[in-house]
Amino acid sequence: MGCVLFEILHLKPPFRAREMDGLYKKVNRGYYGKINRVYSEDFDTILGLLINVNPFNRMACRICFII
Repeated sequence: MGCVLFEILHLKPPFRAREMDGLYKKVNRGYYGKINRVYSEDFDTILGLLINVNPFNRMACRICFII
């Protein structure tokens, strides 16, 4: 859900690389661009919770629908 939300806000995917190896490393490290300042800090917080490398620290989908 975090990747989908990021792409809706930026109109591009959160992880981009020229090669699959580079993409793999970016996804595993969780490096993605910050959202535009036009959007609130709440979006940034939610993205941080949704796009989290550790699945145990990631916000569960059932919680996303409550927010």
